[in-house]
Amino acid sequence: PTLPNNIISKEKGLSELVRLCFGKTLNKSERCSNWDRRPLRQAQIHYAAYDAYCLIDIYNCLGNRLQSFDYLQSLRGYKPKKSDPPV
Repeated sequence: PTLPNNIISKEKGLSELVRLCFGKTLNKSERCSNWDRRPLRQAQIHYAAYDAYCLIDIYNCLGNRLQSFDYLQSLRGYKPKKSDPPV
């Protein structure tokens, strides 16, 4: 099931980033499969490829959010203080 972005999740790492950026769950069913066995199954290959590929979408999503934040703050005349955490 898809979780709304504002619900706290027990997931960490990539799964949580996917949920926060896109509001969708990441299929982690192959995470504990036997990765030492060759050849890899088609499901393992798809899992690994999607894990890598979704990082591009996450990068773009977070970059767009940061640009929007900077843009909005500049419109308001916001100037960060030394005590403000980096964005």
